[in-house]
Amino acid sequence: MEYFENWLDKNQNLTPRKDKSQDRVQHVNTRKEIEKKEQMLKERLEFVRLVNSIAESPNSLTLEKNRKTIQNHFLYTSSKKSFEAYGNNKELLDDYYSVHKDFFQLQEEIYSFKNKKEVNN
Repeated sequence: MEYFENWLDKNQNLTPRKDKSQDRVQHVNTRKEIEKKEQMLKERLEFVRLVNSIAESPNSLTLEKNRKTIQNHFLYTSSKKSFEAYGNNKELLDDYYSVHKDFFQLQEEIYSFKNKKEVNN
């Protein structure tokens, strides 16, 4: 390590560190911290799976079926935040569902309008 530091100091015109007393002290994650991170990652993956079940719904019937499943899921019923930068899971999933529901309704209206137009002609 010292060889590398000397090389950096020389080639990058850095000033050498004065205090090297803490070199041997490194932070090591405790078992609890590791388990907490693993749990958080599992929850995020599960949340992404729920979002994908909405996104991959081919029609409004499947979308409604997937929504019922999601509404019973622990990530939906709890007030958890799988991603800290955003709202809670329930709000995010509801918003995402609403966007897809609106899309399918618009798609059905367009189809209905085209059928009426063809019948009138």
